[in-house]
Amino acid sequence: MCGCGRWGAWGCWSSSRCWLAPRLNVTQGPAGEFGYYITGRLPGLYVVPPGADGVLCVTSPQYRYSSVPLGQVFQFDAAGVGQPVIGVGEIVLPTDGSFAPVPAVNVGESRVFQAWHRDGVSSNFSNATSVAF
Repeated sequence: MCGCGRWGAWGCWSSSRCWLAPRLNVTQGPAGEFGYYITGRLPGLYVVPPGADGVLCVTSPQYRYSSVPLGQVFQFDAAGVGQPVIGVGEIVLPTDGSFAPVPAVNVGESRVFQAWHRDGVSSNFSNATSVAF
């Protein structure tokens, strides 16, 4: 999908509720910069937001996962890999409605995910990815 940077999304399929929280990672980002994830129901191309260098690829309404205590805000390490600011390992984004205002996802629906991050004096976006539930 549109954007720049690289990232992946995966889930674990061993339990009935595990699909409700995809694991995401974003790579090739600027070392030391912070960011968070955006989600929405449909992909789309928007003009570059003011003050940004990248392209927003998630249509409105958009929801963001930006809770530091829940480990949803990341910082790029020296290798350009987004790491949770709190905790270690994968960043888990609940899609079961437990993190307001992000609405619950029903079986058969898809969501588009994209990462926003600081990029020096500007900001930027990762590629977007669509995950089918």
